Amino acid sequence: MILDRRQSKAFTCALALNGIPLCFVKELKYLCVILDSKCSWKQHILYLSNKCEKILLGLNRVTRNTFGLKSNVTSLIYKQGIAAFICYGSQVWSTALKKKINYRLLRKIQGRILLRVIFGYRTISYEAVSAISGFPPIHIFIVHNRDFKIATKISIANNQDVCLPVSKMPHPSERSPINLVSYYKNIEYNFPVVYFTDGSKINSKVGLAFVVFQDHIETEVHQFRIRDECSVFQAELLCIAQAVTWISSKNKLSLNFLIYSDSFSSLYALNCINSANKLIVETQINLSPLQGRGVQNFLILCSRSYRN
Repeated sequence: MILDRRQSKAFTCALALNGIPLCFVKELKYLCVILDSKCSWKQHILYLSNKCEKILLGLNRVTRNTFGLKSNVTSLIYKQGIAAFICYGSQVWSTALKKKINYRLLRKIQGRILLRVIFGYRTISYEAVSAISGFPPIHIFIVHNRDFKIATKISIANNQDVCLPVSKMPHPSERSPINLVSYYKNIEYNFPVVYFTDGSKINSKVGLAFVVFQDHIETEVHQFRIRDECSVFQAELLCIAQAVTWISSKNKLSLNFLIYSDSFSSLYALNCINSANKLIVETQINLSPLQGRGVQNFLILCSRSYRN
């Protein structure tokens, strides 16, 4: 079948695919989405509305002799089943909700379902039903769901914790591994610039911070909050990367520096010039230009005692 936008049938042609004739239609169903010739998505909205109506009637028929479903059960069915069904493919057809007639159809069926969630009367307004049930208006939920999926794809593309393809890997000569040394007492007095880094997860909240000391005087403090899904390893690695980025941004810095860290895994990961991790590669690349500015040593110290 082929979608046809022509108003008249004055011109016709015979098309076939593997000997099977193709017919011209005004709409067709593909992967549970109704496509129409004008891309108005009106027929798909009607399809969703009718389908949800049948689901609601089926629930009423099944629970007729049990005084209806409990509120939490109806709420779960709507959240996990009906709302997910309505949002299917919404990244494609959500623009159709700009027309009032389309989102009113969805609001109507959503209002009937939410009335059963709150055991309300039919005279309750749609806005009140939405507020009492705790579920946002369906057209707002669809747009938010679409924007969330788009933002998720963008964040994955810009994610630092990904492996670079071989085509984007820099030449090994452009990457400088770190000089890893062990802790000994008062080692910080041998360096004019010292950085203390730490990443941690407390109460399921993940963050990182680094403090800058110049000539044994605290000059700057930088704190960052990252997503709760991140691991402590990611926080520690990102904290060291932020410190190196800060060093690279200081054009006047031509002194040796020392970075404190208590993460063995992050330090040994940064010491590998064959790693494909995007954050590790960028950190090593940022270290290379410092050599041309007279900075002779890049010492990252592993110690668990500096917290005390």
